[in-house]
Amino acid sequence: MAIFNSVVTNTSAFVALRNFSNITRDLDTTQNRVSTGLRVASAIDDSSNFAIAQGIRTELKAITAVSQGLNNTKGVGKVALAGATGVSNLLGDIRAKLTEMGNSGVTTAQRNILTSDFNDLMSQAGNFILNASFNNINMLTDSAANVNTLANLSNGTLQLGVQNLQDTAESLAGATIATATNNQAVITTQSTVVTGQPALAIRGGPGSRLPIPPPGGATGP
Repeated sequence: MAIFNSVVTNTSAFVALRNFSNITRDLDTTQNRVSTGLRVASAIDDSSNFAIAQGIRTELKAITAVSQGLNNTKGVGKVALAGATGVSNLLGDIRAKLTEMGNSGVTTAQRNILTSDFNDLMSQAGNFILNASFNNINMLTDSAANVNTLANLSNGTLQLGVQNLQDTAESLAGATIATATNNQAVITTQSTVVTGQPALAIRGGPGSRLPIPPPGGATGP
């Protein structure tokens, strides 16, 4: 008599096959989670949770983009601030040279030396301004523009305001300082520059300005 065995007639084999199918399905699910890093990798796994997860992932990508933009703007601001601080640190020396040359007792030879020192200081200020660039953006030159950055997912923006230090630098560097009277006039007319403290606006709008020498610098006697 032939013995006919199958999953239909063999209960143990049927249970084993079902367990094997369950184990294979669970293994596929686990492998998919390992490969994707996601508990719900597709709508087949769980359609409602997948839809929620997709929305969250989309927002996270947008937040990452916003964060990157803010970091770039932060870099622009930090470099510009370093340049403006360098100029600010020179202002005391610039004011001192102008004050010395404002003394009518200074000889021609001394005035020539002081004029040379003044031009050197203005050249240093110019270098601080021209080198204050990040990602090809310089907030301190006459060609600078405000930097607007998306600050959040609600279209809020942060504006880094221009501080055109170049024009005023060139104005101061090109001033006539041939005589004591000239220097006294420069101190009076440029008082907001030679005593000021350049600052960087983090909310926007143009601010104070500062110095860059033209080729040849200021002229003495």
